[in-house]
Amino acid sequence: MKNDLYSIDIHADDYALSVNNSRRILQLIKDGKLDSISVIPNSSSFDECMEMLCESWDSFAKKPLVSVHLNIADGYSLSGITDPMLTAKLGERRVFCASWGRLFLSSFVPGRREAIIAELKKEFAAQIKAVSGRLPAGANPTGAREGTLRLDSHTHTHMIPVVFDAMTDAVHESGMADKLSFVRVSGEPLMPFIRITGTFPAVNLVKNLILNVLSIRARRKLRHAGVSFGILWGILMSGRMDKKRVELLLPVITEYARRRGEKLEILFHPGRVLQGEEHPEFSRGDDLFVRSDNRDDEYQAVTSVCR
Repeated sequence: MKNDLYSIDIHADDYALSVNNSRRILQLIKDGKLDSISVIPNSSSFDECMEMLCESWDSFAKKPLVSVHLNIADGYSLSGITDPMLTAKLGERRVFCASWGRLFLSSFVPGRREAIIAELKKEFAAQIKAVSGRLPAGANPTGAREGTLRLDSHTHTHMIPVVFDAMTDAVHESGMADKLSFVRVSGEPLMPFIRITGTFPAVNLVKNLILNVLSIRARRKLRHAGVSFGILWGILMSGRMDKKRVELLLPVITEYARRRGEKLEILFHPGRVLQGEEHPEFSRGDDLFVRSDNRDDEYQAVTSVCR
């Protein structure tokens, strides 16, 4: 499959999650398999992994676009948030512990909503600065200027209204509104997946439905701001984007995107954290996900299907 930058985006999440995880993503970039990646700003491996990216950058024949993978699901707080609903103490630092449900419900609690936005916009500004300040020279040359800002998030938390508003406030108050070119909208069509019903976790179907509802608000706000977004594929099959099913669904979903005239972002998690790589800043649930054998299947899917 030859990728048109303006129609199909083969994307890898979780760069900087760990050194091994990042090395695998770097190899896919070197092989010309990826169009874009997302960088986690608040892992203990961040500095080393960004050094690896910068050292390899000039060797890439096809240089990927780079997004900030905003993370408030776990990882260290870069701004030192002490709110017990959002973070917990780990040694001398604070790590995120907020659940999706609590963040969602807080969107509807007057007073509490404003307090969370105030905390999160400082954190997002710090995370955006961390990644933007370490990007290789010439990264993200989209539009008329270099250094264009692209955003998404770990576990799609930026789709929660209170989090989305904190993200956009952070961008504006940091003076980066004119640099924001793309925000992932985690809205995934359901119809193409009828033929594989029963082969993905039921919880992913629930996530898909919730995110599709929340994406209505996000699309409206991004259109008003003139920020681009597209169609996402990788929620129902999250962690299970294997070669067989990707090959089966690829023509259907690309045609779906083509008919709507929208760019398609195909989301993979091809990196893998090794058992010897200890990252106490990440939650147990995330730890199981990032060490799963399914990540090897996703790596193989990218290498064999994405050309």
